[in-house]
Amino acid sequence: MRNYNRSQEYKLLNKCAQSNKIVLAGSGIAEELYLNELIEDYDLNQKLYNRSIADLRIEDAVQYFEKCIYELKPMKILIYLGENELTDGNVSVEKFSEQYKWLLYNVHINLPSAQIYIIELRDDIEGAKLYNSELHKIASEYGCILLNLNCLDSDDSMNMIFFRTIKRSFLDKNVSFNIKKDEKYTIYAYNKGTTGASVKAATVEYKDKDGKPQSETFESGYRFDPEVLGLEADTKITIRYVLTEEA
Repeated sequence: MRNYNRSQEYKLLNKCAQSNKIVLAGSGIAEELYLNELIEDYDLNQKLYNRSIADLRIEDAVQYFEKCIYELKPMKILIYLGENELTDGNVSVEKFSEQYKWLLYNVHINLPSAQIYIIELRDDIEGAKLYNSELHKIASEYGCILLNLNCLDSDDSMNMIFFRTIKRSFLDKNVSFNIKKDEKYTIYAYNKGTTGASVKAATVEYKDKDGKPQSETFESGYRFDPEVLGLEADTKITIRYVLTEEA
């Protein structure tokens, strides 16, 4: 693997990071994005860790993820890779596909409960159409959600284009993950005007100690404690959001 100096900084930051959040792991333009500022501006109440490296190649991504991504234990991971291979022009679509699939296989093994989002490559780069066509197939084959990144038809900044693209990952109505010891969880509220949907409430589904299905409904903004529900660490829960309007 190439010597990516940024990875050392990320390793240090990971010591202070929280698990069960959203992680962006990408290359190219992804490293330079100011997404958390936009997340705060739009009152999304989400935490996103950007662990992107500008010159990261897919052939190094498996080792890089092992070093800097898996220890974060994200509930959702956004992957934006291939921009460097596309601009270099020396990686065939077949090789690109092979390396991407190997990466996803490893992500599924290391983060079995995480939802994986694949972000299309910028369509303003020559040759992106072929790569993106392959990404559509890969996403379908590996059970990932594909996010369309449309640059050609937009006059907005790259930050805003990326933000609109990944916003869906904040609004997906069903989220499943294993709870962690001593952590509390918030039913997030969203602004209808800026995101297209507003969370009215959420139902938390789980199985009790006897294996019987249970559920509790909380209003938007409520911070619930799994211990109050009698849930132990590593218990799997599913949060089903009740929206006032479809996202």
